[in-house]
This record gives sequence, C-alpha cells and structure tokens, in this order.
Amino acid sequence: MLASLLRLSSAAAQDAGVGAPAASAAPSDLPAHLAPRTLLSVTPNRGIAVGDPIKLKIEATVKKGVQISVPDQSLTPFEALDKRSHVEPGDHGDQRYVFELELIALEPGELSIPALTLRVVGDDGSLGEFKTAPQPVSVQSLIANEPNAQPKGPTKPVAVIQDDYTLAYVALGILGAAVIAGLTLMVQRWLARRPKSLPPPPPPKPAWDIALAKLAELDARKASLLAEDRGGEFVDGVSDALREYLGHRFGFEGLESTTDEILRTLERIRPYKLSLSGVSLLLEQCDLVKFARAKPEPAQCDDLWNGAVGLIRSTTPAPEPNKPAEAKP
Repeated sequence: MLASLLRLSSAAAQDAGVGAPAASAAPSDLPAHLAPRTLLSVTPNRGIAVGDPIKLKIEATVKKGVQISVPDQSLTPFEALDKRSHVEPGDHGDQRYVFELELIALEPGELSIPALTLRVVGDDGSLGEFKTAPQPVSVQSLIANEPNAQPKGPTKPVAVIQDDYTLAYVALGILGAAVIAGLTLMVQRWLARRPKSLPPPPPPKPAWDIALAKLAELDARKASLLAEDRGGEFVDGVSDALREYLGHRFGFEGLESTTDEILRTLERIRPYKLSLSGVSLLLEQCDLVKFARAKPEPAQCDDLWNGAVGLIRSTTPAPEPNKPAEAKP
C-alpha cells in the first residue's frame, strides 16, 4: 500500500470550475464514535472533456485522536494523477482530514467515480473501514460535434532553396579546435610551474548514504527485535532515519521537528520528486505506533522500511559521470 502511494507524483491540482458538495457516504458498520462525517465535492462539475483534470475532495471530520487514511484502490474508469492530504482542526475540538485526488477520464460518457474506502484507526487502536458514495461525472468527447471526423488531406510539396554552409562550419570548427588546443597547452604548462597544493579533504558523506546505511543496519536487526517483541523500537529507528535524512537533505532540524512542522517546511520548499503525501503517510504511521503504543505487525514493519528506502532513493541525485584522468606532462 505505502509503496503504491509513493508512486503518485506531486503535481499541483488544476481547478476549472466550482465544485458542488455531493452525497457523503455509503452505510458503514463502524461504531458511532469512529464513523466520520464526510463531505465530497467534484471540481469542475460541468463541461468536462476527455483528458481534463478533475479534483475529487473528501473532507472527513472525526473526534480528536482518530486516524483516517485512504489505502490504494482502483479508480476505474478514471486514472489518478496526484494525491494530497492534510489535517486541520475542526469545530468543537474535532479534527478534519482533507484528501484531494486529481483524476482524468480517458473515455467519454456518463461515468462514475467509484466508492472509496477510508481506513479508520481509533484512539484505542481499533480498526475499521468507511465507504464514500460513488460520484457521477459526465465526460464529453473532444470530437463530439464531428460525426465523421477525417484527417486533413496531404498538401502539395513546396520547393525550398537553402544555402549550404557546411564547409564554412567545418573550417570554423577546425580553427576553433586549434585555438582551444593551443590555449589548453599554455594553461597546462602554466599550471605545471605552479607550486603543488595539498589535496582537499574528502567530501562529507551524503545524507542519503547515511540514511540508507542506518536503514540497512535496522533491517539486519529486524528479526531479533520482532522476536523480542520490540517492533516499536524498529519503527522508531525507521522514523528517526527518515526525519534525520529530510532535515539534512533539505536544510532543517528533522529530528527536533514534529510531523506537522516537517510537512509545513516541505510544503514551503516543495522539493523536486518528493511526494508530500508519501512523507505524511509514513510519518503518521510511525507516530501511530510510537504514541498510540500500537504493536506493529511484521508486514507493517516491512511496509514502513520499504517506504522509507523508496522515498530516500527517489530523492537521491543521479551520480555524476566519472571524468577521465588528465595525462601528466
């Protein structure tokens, strides 16, 4: 589940109209104290053509301490482009989870955004699911007004006379290469006469190498930690490695920041190739284990570890190609 969510890009949603609140949710077997109050909206709600972005917004209000997430699921006949989420305070001490999904339809017709499953975790560790209601969407074809659309016929060839400066370019290239070679030889001789300086110290170890090394060490200890019922310690190690990496990589104090402070900082920086929804989900799951004292299952530990490794690798800069060593005169 986490690995699928991390593959969502961080492209911004585009609004083309004003969305109207839709039917909130389907019946649920959740206890009354866990069932969220939901509000759905689709933007735009008219004039949608094939390929246009559509934003589905889900607002789920629950009492403080209840956690809500949207697991990976099929959205056929739509395709998801982006997913973002955040938590904001609600009325009467409640909290409101806001999920925004950017979708596109690849075919016209009277379609329906399928019912979405919301995963609910109570403040006592109880689990449950909640389904939203399907949302109808009318999608128009881009060639709906052309009953028999045909490609434009071929045009007659046009004669074009163009001057050929190939020989001039070749001559200029040879001359430029000769000038560069002469300057290079002069610079090399000048550098050879200069006093040799001491080699610079080795560069500091990159943040991604440090984080991956710590996660590899945790993975080697995972079996013994789980056997000793210390899965929470494993999850804490994953959380600390990820927080330290984000702080070193993007210039802030990751270990001393809360999850909300980290997300606000990353929202302001907007790092390239970094999925904010993926960071949010990983850190919130780690916080749930730490503060709710939930006992993590081996599969959950694997998901959190794989999610952290995938996030770090997706934001690791590509290595520069090795430069050939210069010949000594």
